[in-house]
Amino acid sequence: MAIVKYLTLFVCLLQISISCAEQTIRLTNGEWEPFLSEKLPHFGPSAQIVTEVFSRLGITVRYDFFPWPRAYENARIGRWEGSVIWIKSEERAKYFYFSDPILTLPRYFYHLADRKYEWSTIKDLKGLVIGVTYSYTYGPELDEALASGFVKASWSTSDLINIKKLVARRIDLLPLEPHVFNSLLNQNFSKGVKDKIKFLKKPVTVAAYRLMLNKINPKHVQLIESFNLELKELKRSKRVEKIYQPVFNDTPMPLNID
Repeated sequence: MAIVKYLTLFVCLLQISISCAEQTIRLTNGEWEPFLSEKLPHFGPSAQIVTEVFSRLGITVRYDFFPWPRAYENARIGRWEGSVIWIKSEERAKYFYFSDPILTLPRYFYHLADRKYEWSTIKDLKGLVIGVTYSYTYGPELDEALASGFVKASWSTSDLINIKKLVARRIDLLPLEPHVFNSLLNQNFSKGVKDKIKFLKKPVTVAAYRLMLNKINPKHVQLIESFNLELKELKRSKRVEKIYQPVFNDTPMPLNID
């Protein structure tokens, strides 16, 4: 009788193990080189980290790539389970559970070198036209200033379009992460254009980027908690630093913030 019980228990555990091994999670993704891209190995270092964390949980990740507004909406309404990688905001938190930070990055205002700007508070931006991308958040203060019209917004569907607007003098300032900016410049513009653009040294934001899973599925609460535990182990082992090393080279990675 005892042998039968142990065999039954073994079969149950085996079935659970097989079930976990066959689990797949579907996440939306987008073009944001050098951190995320359908063209990069492992779909970029940020996607690679998410993939490795889920692998430790016995879950396979399937990525589908979209323009960022569609990537967000597909995850929000539950067509996909979630999306990588996003800044947490009050609005997004209505629909998503967020992981611990996978990456922390600053954003700076870029401008044409022949134009002079200074800023220390949002008030200094009044009357200027800021190039912004649909579905992005730029921090509570700037988001509110853009929504109220205190700062003029020129909306686009991609960072690349906003850079083209900047070069064409259709916007004054463009908030962008330096590695993303450099990647877009190097791939789409001549060196002469790059030399004509500068940035203001005060960051627009320093923000944490996270995995988000929609709140439609109640199991996502526990899944985010499990993800966070494995992410901590990956950070502790220095694996996260190793994956990002080719992007940051000899520059130290920004410290994670909450």
